[in-house]
Amino acid sequence: MPLFIQIDLTKVDHPDSTPDALRRGLFQLFYCTDENCEPDDCGAFASNMLARIVPAKFLFEMIAGTGGPRFTAKQIVGWNARADLPNAEEAMELGIRLSGSKLDEFYIKKAERGSSIPLDGDKLYGWPGWVQGMFYPECPKCKKKMIYLYQMDSEDHIPFMFGDSGVGHVCVCPDHPERASFYWSCC
Repeated sequence: MPLFIQIDLTKVDHPDSTPDALRRGLFQLFYCTDENCEPDDCGAFASNMLARIVPAKFLFEMIAGTGGPRFTAKQIVGWNARADLPNAEEAMELGIRLSGSKLDEFYIKKAERGSSIPLDGDKLYGWPGWVQGMFYPECPKCKKKMIYLYQMDSEDHIPFMFGDSGVGHVCVCPDHPERASFYWSCC
């Protein structure tokens, strides 16, 4: 499986609410790009991918693999902090106190001005750009709702398309970050 993204979490400006376990280590996402790669399931923990945070204490033991497909390496040289908002469905679930019509009107006005809500594209943290409805997986160990870490748009920075211009999502349990989740959906 090629490495899709790798981020040294010690070098990221985290939101204040970020749990300590997600402020250190190396976040990695590997994903099978072979069209014949059939996962045992298509859920957030499918066998055709590996999303994880490698604790800093284990980084010295890592050895690069050889062979297999690879993407041309690109280095992330910085992040642009931008204000982000949840989509209307998630805003209402979070208890934002606007009537449904006023909330819809707010989002329509933003869209008319060319603002995507939530922001689209590859991003670390922020609000997920759900394509087919909200989905935060549960941690397989403790059953807690996982928190959002990363969004990856098709062919934004990685030359790969998830379905029909789909969006990939990484979520992590702050108590068990060694096995994160990854799933994508498309229109």
